[in-house]
Amino acid sequence: HSFPKRRSSDLFPSHDTSNKTFNPNKLRLTDINLVLSIDLLNKDSLSAKILSLSAKDISGLHVNNISTKLAASTKQLYMPYINVELPNSHILLENILVRYDSLANSKNFDEKVKISLPIKSSHIAFSDLMAFAPQLAEAHGVVKFKGEISGRISNLRLKKIEMAYGSSLSLKG
Repeated sequence: HSFPKRRSSDLFPSHDTSNKTFNPNKLRLTDINLVLSIDLLNKDSLSAKILSLSAKDISGLHVNNISTKLAASTKQLYMPYINVELPNSHILLENILVRYDSLANSKNFDEKVKISLPIKSSHIAFSDLMAFAPQLAEAHGVVKFKGEISGRISNLRLKKIEMAYGSSLSLKG
């Protein structure tokens, strides 16, 4: 069979390639590399490892590597760590816990899901945030941070937060 040639704009007509801001509803990923190991998969449980995941989005977001382990059941998801590496940033989360009544019942999802997201010593460069906030194009430097995000998705709280930008600005709370 012979198929007619099509441009990407024909296949993705709603994707505006001129917009360089990250939009999770219009992902356009390239250079995707995934190494995944599924240890257990049945109707009520999952145990898996993402040994390596990298990708680039048209917005300019480049993920050098994401790695994690996870164990999920009908009531919760546990990840001992998530390691995220961007070109100039490193984010480490440990002992992540997500609790929910049921994945099948997504009504009022943001009210029902509780998370605990401890952020270990991490740093993020402004250059890696430009896909989310192009206004940061002129900003330089790195923000170091750690703390914990917890609560229901609709009402998240920051606890034990520590942030530092250079040697002149720091925040603890």
